[in-house]
Amino acid sequence: MSTRPSDNSLFSKADCVFVSNSDVYVVGSEVYDVARAGRAASSSIAMLWENGTRQRLGDVEINYWTSAKSVFVANGNVFVAGDETRLDGKYAAVLWKNGAVQYLGVGQANAVFVK
Repeated sequence: MSTRPSDNSLFSKADCVFVSNSDVYVVGSEVYDVARAGRAASSSIAMLWENGTRQRLGDVEINYWTSAKSVFVANGNVFVAGDETRLDGKYAAVLWKNGAVQYLGVGQANAVFVK
C-alpha cells in the first residue's frame, strides 16, 4: 500500500497480509476517539483493506473494541478472524466471511486457514 490506510482514525494497525492472484488483502484495526457516558474513550474497529479500499468489519456505535487478526482468501471468499469486546463486557471470537459476522464463542480468534 503506498497510501495511509485511513485519514479519519487516531491510528491504523495492520496485523496480517494475504495476496491472492494480484489482489492484496490487509487486516487490522483503526482506533477512534469516542465519547462514552460523557467521558473521552477510544474504540477500535476491525478493518479489511482490499487493494487499498477499506471496509469496516465492526461498528463504532455498537462495539467497543473489535480487532481483525488474520485473513485468508479461498474460492473467491474472504475470511477474517478476530475478536470483539462489546459494551456489556462480553468477549467473543469472531469470523467474518465476506464481511458477514459469525460468532465462534468466548475467546479470541487469532488465525484462519481454509482448505
